[in-house]
Amino acid sequence: MIVALLLAFARVDGEGRRPVVIDTDGAADDLRAICLLLSSPLVEVRAIVSSEGALTPREAARKVRALLRALGREEIPVGEGRATGLAPPPWRAHSRRVPWGEEEEDAPLDAVELLYRYAGDATIVALGALTNPRDLLERRPSTRPRDMVWYNGRGDLRDGANYAADPDAAARVLSSGIPVEIVSGERGAFAVDEALLRLLAASRLGAARLVVSSHRSPALRALVSAGHLRSWDDLAALRLIAPDLFVVRALSPSVALVALEEGEAARVEFLRVLGAGD
Repeated sequence: MIVALLLAFARVDGEGRRPVVIDTDGAADDLRAICLLLSSPLVEVRAIVSSEGALTPREAARKVRALLRALGREEIPVGEGRATGLAPPPWRAHSRRVPWGEEEEDAPLDAVELLYRYAGDATIVALGALTNPRDLLERRPSTRPRDMVWYNGRGDLRDGANYAADPDAAARVLSSGIPVEIVSGERGAFAVDEALLRLLAASRLGAARLVVSSHRSPALRALVSAGHLRSWDDLAALRLIAPDLFVVRALSPSVALVALEEGEAARVEFLRVLGAGD
């Protein structure tokens, strides 16, 4: 069973890069995960879509477009997902203040149509709720994502913020037969602290500088100083880039729980991808 799951997640394109579509709810750890995936030569980001969670889908899409403009990656299409109307998390007002770049109002694309266009031969890296993949199954039943990597935080599927953001969508997707790896940071997550930011500040990569500027902004500075921020959604990106850092436990023929075992090695890999190091 585990062998079949691993084979499903081993596919790359003709140039040895893994094509992905990122699904984000606009949280600060999503910013870091997106910067990791954009910086890795092992990954080709084909599209980014937004979902309800830390921000509304419209707000998250606007921040993603700001990030792509800041990094000169405006060729990547951005789609806006459906607002669910569920109660927002308590950190939404805080998430709105985190700078991702210069925000502008743009005409949004439709998230499900972007998934329909790209997800059939790409991995969906889900950093929030599973609303968009569920909507794809409902609106385009003949199209299924090739596979998915979803960060949900804990070994108990119902004890994660991304599950709680849309439980019905999670139930639908996880029972669909689509190969899904659920990444857990319950053990081994490393701190996103000032020491890490100092190392990133020495990098020449624009993505590293963007992580530093956002985390030294008034919105995040106190959380960094307090040691509150950890590698959460970042781990979904690292699962694609450095899979050997994780152990896999099959939960069903199509769903596996993937847990980080060694936090320091993950921290080293995080810094390496973003052009920094000790």
